[in-house]
Amino acid sequence: MSKSKRALIAMIVTSIIVLVGVFYLLMSDEGGWVRGFFSGFLTVAVLAIPFYIYFYIKEKKRENQSS
Repeated sequence: MSKSKRALIAMIVTSIIVLVGVFYLLMSDEGGWVRGFFSGFLTVAVLAIPFYIYFYIKEKKRENQSS
């Protein structure tokens, strides 16, 4: 599997995790450490998505240049 496909899969999985986490935070009445944990986790996941996009574009360009 090429690196660009792996980056695309990672981006999709991370996006799904973010959507599930946002849905959980919106629907959950729990507070305390659970909300803090998911807020921190979502922050890291949201910050990772632009990295995956950059990595995907970079690898796609590299694949196109080599072929």
